[in-house]
Amino acid sequence: MEGPELVNSLRQLVISFEPYLRNASSYEQAQEVLLNLEAHDENFHRYQFVSQLRAKIDESLGGLIEDEFERFSMSQGSDVASDQKTVVQKVTDQVLKSREFENLTHYLRTNVSQAAQTLQNNFEQEFGSGRHGPDFEDVRDKRHSNEMDANMSFSSSYPGSLMFMNQDQAQKLAEELDPHRSLEDRQCSLHTLCSLAPLDVVASDQWSDIRRGLLAALEDPDLNLATKSLKFIAQGFSTVTSQTKELYLLLVDYLVDLCKKNLSRLKNGVDVRKSEHIRIIRSFRLLNEFQLIVPSYWIRCPEILVEQVIESTLKLFSMQHVSTVASSVTNIPMTALHLMALIDPKAMWFNKWMHGSYSRIPLLQKLDGQKKIIENAVKHCLEFTASRKIPFDLMSDISDTLSRVSNSDGHRMHYTRHEMDYIYFIHSLNLLGKLLCHKEGRKFFPIKVKDISEPISITKFLCSLIQLIVDPGNLVTVKYNPVSQQFDPGILVTDMLKVLCIHHDVTILCKDEVTNTLLSPISHWLDDEDTGGHACPESAYLHIADILAQLAASSQGRQHLLYGEGQDRFTRTKSSAAHIIADFAKKAINYDLPGDFAAPPSTIVTGSFVYICRQLYNTCEGLLAMNAYELHTTLAEALNEVSRELDMASTPTPGSDSGSDIDDPKKLSIWSDTLKDNLLNFAATPKGVLLLQQTHTMPECVSYMYSRYRNKLQVSKCEKFGYGTMVSQLAATAAGMVALRQSGFIQSIINNTWTVLECGLDDSPVFHGKIWAVEPVYKDAHKQLINLLKVLTSYAAVYEVLHEQPLPSHENYTFRQMPNTVIELIDRLVFVDKDIKIHSLFNYEQSHVFGLRMFGIIMSCLDTFLLIQSQYKIQEMLLSCQEANSINDRDIILDMLSFERNYILVKTYLIGGPSERVIPPRSISEDSSVSFPYPLFSTYPVPREYVPNVAGRSAMKQGTIYAMTEV
Repeated sequence: MEGPELVNSLRQLVISFEPYLRNASSYEQAQEVLLNLEAHDENFHRYQFVSQLRAKIDESLGGLIEDEFERFSMSQGSDVASDQKTVVQKVTDQVLKSREFENLTHYLRTNVSQAAQTLQNNFEQEFGSGRHGPDFEDVRDKRHSNEMDANMSFSSSYPGSLMFMNQDQAQKLAEELDPHRSLEDRQCSLHTLCSLAPLDVVASDQWSDIRRGLLAALEDPDLNLATKSLKFIAQGFSTVTSQTKELYLLLVDYLVDLCKKNLSRLKNGVDVRKSEHIRIIRSFRLLNEFQLIVPSYWIRCPEILVEQVIESTLKLFSMQHVSTVASSVTNIPMTALHLMALIDPKAMWFNKWMHGSYSRIPLLQKLDGQKKIIENAVKHCLEFTASRKIPFDLMSDISDTLSRVSNSDGHRMHYTRHEMDYIYFIHSLNLLGKLLCHKEGRKFFPIKVKDISEPISITKFLCSLIQLIVDPGNLVTVKYNPVSQQFDPGILVTDMLKVLCIHHDVTILCKDEVTNTLLSPISHWLDDEDTGGHACPESAYLHIADILAQLAASSQGRQHLLYGEGQDRFTRTKSSAAHIIADFAKKAINYDLPGDFAAPPSTIVTGSFVYICRQLYNTCEGLLAMNAYELHTTLAEALNEVSRELDMASTPTPGSDSGSDIDDPKKLSIWSDTLKDNLLNFAATPKGVLLLQQTHTMPECVSYMYSRYRNKLQVSKCEKFGYGTMVSQLAATAAGMVALRQSGFIQSIINNTWTVLECGLDDSPVFHGKIWAVEPVYKDAHKQLINLLKVLTSYAAVYEVLHEQPLPSHENYTFRQMPNTVIELIDRLVFVDKDIKIHSLFNYEQSHVFGLRMFGIIMSCLDTFLLIQSQYKIQEMLLSCQEANSINDRDIILDMLSFERNYILVKTYLIGGPSERVIPPRSISEDSSVSFPYPLFSTYPVPREYVPNVAGRSAMKQGTIYAMTEV
């Protein structure tokens, strides 16, 4: 850090202070900002001075710091943590007192002072207009070293240096930018302009004159002059303020003039090797870059800025050139959106502008006055779907011969008109798809389109798009590569419809005409109708299944598939979409589809349509509607057949032919898992659990569910939550509980519960203690409590795991002894009546409260309580524990455990509703005068305070479970 290198790096740092000094209102505020520059400037660590300083510190003090750390760790070991000062603080103190630090400080102070003095003595030369030195120019040029970005894009950040401007300089710049001045003067003026803060230029009194000069420079035949003007605009886009609007409007006005002159010349495509085409692509790319970043700043801007930006943009995009002479290339008019589609084919600018209401509301209002944009988009989509003429390999024949010209980096240099029309179709599709997601956007339909007699409704528009999926008549069959697949029309339409299905209001898709169009290939296959020799490819059926699956994921879409558009639940008809899908799925599984139409569908296609059925029959009404198809029997038979084939599959040998012998077992295994997964979803309803049990495949399906649960896999592509509902339904039956226990699911829940409450199986060291629990059942344990209650709330489940199961009897309990069964968990957490059990728990009170809270809930079922009381005498155990927790055998200590035991004792002794018994609270009252208003007891009967006065003694005598059990 010395000499010219230090001067250059310090100059760069000083130049970066300019925006902070400008925004500071006082000297003290400027000083405060500069002292905390690291917190304000995200590029702080990128400055050359900071990098040099960090390297010098590492060089001078790095070895000393390492030696000090090593000395402290060896001398004090683990006792360091017990001291009030940390190791870092002690090492820092030693370093600051060292001679090396003193020498470094003196060295830096001397050199930096000399460099600062040099900059001060040559201030005009160092910081004057256009005098930044060759070194700094090199640094700035490196930021734009990429050739393609220099040709096609402009960074929206400030240049390396900025300077201030007075009114005389502004007037001089405006004069030099006059189109009548020489080219050299204009270039010099633009060079100076780029070194100024663009927002200051816009705010100056000479902005109108400078604006005319910039607009003339953009339109000048000299490409270098236009490029510098665009760079000035790009610098102004680095921040979004009220002045930024002027730069954006300047760019839009230039593009409007540019489109008026050049749209007619682009009828044969775009060639970026031509200077006039380079201008267009550069300008639209800069426009798009600002459109993508400006939504993040909408809320900071006044409404007038938002409205003017939107209005000017729509005015530009509504421009089109309609040729009066018939073209041999295409009849589609050339529009400004054709050019924007080259830059942003997925219409991301529109998606971002429609995201927030702050810009969505004015955008839709302005679109109402510029309906030509929507009309052109709808018309182009309809014309494309009508012709279905896709360029070969998503490119036209002309493209195949001419547009393969590229630069050294492989970037395309020429785009034919057919390709531009197809990209415009992609852009229009995404734009209209986003528009249909919003209620106000759907109000544009029905829309009147030129050359079409009837207005286009949403239903008609969607049905037209669906033809790209279901009707392969004129589509060119090509072997797509991974790059071109994302622009496949079937995939694009599928993605658009799936987004509409995810939206809360899916009424636009819940139309019989839409679903019938989607299901037309399925209906033709079932009816064995001739479609002119054009059979849909497998991808078309997968697209149809994806859309219908997403539609069935919503309750409104599911109702539509089951009952149709009329939603008549009392009229049973087999013409609804659900019946067509179920019929197709069943026949596909049984290989019973008509063979003359096409080859049998693959297991992937079959599984996709079975998945739609699964989304329907995992509800009660869906299972009722599809009960006649007996899909559970069909799936079970297919699973048994696949299992036999897997058992008979030969193991491939190294010398055998690598082909189907290796692939078939893998495909069979995947198909087997698909069948198990769909069979398992019958367990989502009580009736479905019975049907699953009748197929005798419940153990296999539950084992499959546990394997996915253990690996933390998502239930399905359209379901966000886990298997909680199915586990509850399965545990409500004896057969389901047996299957859960045999699969290891119950043991996994118990092990996870014990790990949360006490400790796990691993011996990994703990570096910090657990947070002290404030609630009786804290957050982590609450989830495990819910999991246990899902499987133990029904009497059938409790009977299966506890009937005739004695409590374990151990002489010793260790800390690492983990329970694996329900009875072992109860023994460790509920029946804690011995000192050896108490001492075996790390967290005695929390764990015991957890067990008592769990028992208090499951014993709400009278049958469950009678089983537990008859086998384990739970009441006697709790009473003895209450007695042991008393002082002088009289007053019971008020604590968390005594409250939980008292709650269970009262709840199990008395039966009835709120008017027949008083259930005590589980916590101390906030009233300081009365800590606990109810007496604790250690013998039955319960005190009178727990029996309402209205009931009297007779109700208490009739309601005592204890007396009943004694009889």
